[in-house]
Amino acid sequence: MEADHGVEAKRLRSFARAVDYILADQEFLRESLHLAVHDFIEHQRQHLEKEERLLFPAAVKALRCGGSRRLRKSANDGDWDLAARGRTIYRFVK
Repeated sequence: MEADHGVEAKRLRSFARAVDYILADQEFLRESLHLAVHDFIEHQRQHLEKEERLLFPAAVKALRCGGSRRLRKSANDGDWDLAARGRTIYRFVK
């Protein structure tokens, strides 16, 4: 799952570059934008379905077994970004 997040982050950066390119009034083929949007949405949909199928049930199980205290402690240890949250949650449900 963690490797998937790395791939998804790359895909998001690539999609953001395409949007930035268009917003900067650079020439960009409509077909290229369509493909970039379609690719991004389709892979996000697949990724979310995978998380719902695998991660969320495991997270519920871990939280029922006392993991919620450890997770709250980790969250209160300071500011942490989305990737750090994902890694922390992933460790609890492995």
